[in-house]
Amino acid sequence: MKKMRLLLAFGNPYLFRETIAPLIPTLAQGFEIYILLVDFHTPKSTIDQLKSWESEGRIMGYELVPNFTNSVKLFFFLKRMLPRLRSRHFDVLLTSDEVHTWTRCLSECVLPDQCVRLCFQSALSYLLRNAAIEQSFSGVDVSECLPEGVKEKHKMSLVGRGSLVSRVSDQVHRFIRKAWRWVTVRGKKDSRPSLRRLASLYTDYIVNRIVVPWLIVHKTFPLGPYDSMTHIGSGRSDAYIFCDEVEAKVYAAIVKTPHIHVAQHPAYGQCRCQGLQNSRSRILAPLSGVSGAQEISERQLFLFYRDLRCVLVETCAQAVHLRIHPREKGSWHYQLKGYLRDRGIDVSLVDAEQPLREIVCDYVGVVGALSGALRDARASCNYAFIVGFVAVSKAYYCNPKFVYGKSEGVGWIEEDGSYDAEIFCRYEYIPPSRKSVNDILRDSVREKFGKAFTPF
Repeated sequence: MKKMRLLLAFGNPYLFRETIAPLIPTLAQGFEIYILLVDFHTPKSTIDQLKSWESEGRIMGYELVPNFTNSVKLFFFLKRMLPRLRSRHFDVLLTSDEVHTWTRCLSECVLPDQCVRLCFQSALSYLLRNAAIEQSFSGVDVSECLPEGVKEKHKMSLVGRGSLVSRVSDQVHRFIRKAWRWVTVRGKKDSRPSLRRLASLYTDYIVNRIVVPWLIVHKTFPLGPYDSMTHIGSGRSDAYIFCDEVEAKVYAAIVKTPHIHVAQHPAYGQCRCQGLQNSRSRILAPLSGVSGAQEISERQLFLFYRDLRCVLVETCAQAVHLRIHPREKGSWHYQLKGYLRDRGIDVSLVDAEQPLREIVCDYVGVVGALSGALRDARASCNYAFIVGFVAVSKAYYCNPKFVYGKSEGVGWIEEDGSYDAEIFCRYEYIPPSRKSVNDILRDSVREKFGKAFTPF
């Protein structure tokens, strides 16, 4: 039977290697795969993996998409690619979102109408970072619908069906009305900085979503009703896949689409520990939250030291490896390393060239500020303990534990430094039984193309 054609389109290469790369061997059995990745701090190991898959025949090919911060360059690239991509007649799209202009362009300018479109979000969802979402759902059964007041407050009414001129005119009128409210309420002097920010926001929107794409590919990509709120989409896709129950339920309550699934994290099942007897003496601490800074505050340094010291005391581990974030351009990690060493901690810096799923089993546990790395680490090893630092995380999240969703298999050192010593025990973690991403993809394809379809 002829294989169907699958387009994988992801904007984050280092997340792609953690969550999509493990799926490729199975997907390759039922699909001809083509991969598009945004060239955004792309690890060399990811490029090497893509080349290897292509040489082995597991994928048809791949392409690095220009970073979407340069809209003109991006759309000229897409314009050159569109005829080639259309000629492949893709049957399935698996992407990380339906919000960015380049994924919208693929969906609306490349794919045939009958193509199955799926969104897969494995990282910590932007959705739970929204203050209004937290107020509505924190401590509440998330299966309940989002209150209408909150929904209307965040609903974007930027979707239009008219001509380019009418869309731009509509945005200008909205900007003028909003600017006038700022002037009359806050006063002319106080409103100037906010007006500049507001003008920049609307200018970027009009230029990058309306004007540039219209001039180059003759399409516009206005935001949908919940695009800004969710950073995932507003219900255009056939199905949405999450790795956390809370994220899935909140998204379902907002968008009100029934085709939402919670999947097993793709890294699960890759643990190479031989059980509890394989003890380790090192702790891995992925660094996140601070990006591009040369220094962090004395308070942040102390909180890192306090929580890491607790980990070392409780586990008798001998060393800490600070894993530098894949897109880190600052040097604050050197400051942190020096601070910890001065206080007697054996600490080293390690890069992020290798996927987490390949190295977690070399450590007794993984700890640190809230990040998707903790979720990836939890899925990658059945025995390592995973602990988040609430106080360190509060520098950039108001409620870190809420942002993390259900926190399956993760312990916490609380803001005041308290903790349950049980969180440092190594035991076999068995996650809830769930379908794999591949199974959900297969079921979605069967639903659209017929029950006879069996890709793998």
